[in-house]
Amino acid sequence: MIPMVPRLKDGVRKPFTASIQNLLMKNEQLRVATSSTK
Repeated sequence: MIPMVPRLKDGVRKPFTASIQNLLMKNEQLRVATSSTK
C-alpha cells in the first residue's frame, strides 16, 4: 500500500514518511529484542 521511498532522499523531506520509517525501526528493534530473549 505504502510505496517504499529511498530513506535519504524523501525520508528527510517528508515528515510523514519519516514517521513511518520510525515505526518500522521501532518494530525491528522490538523484534530483535524479543528474538534475543528466546
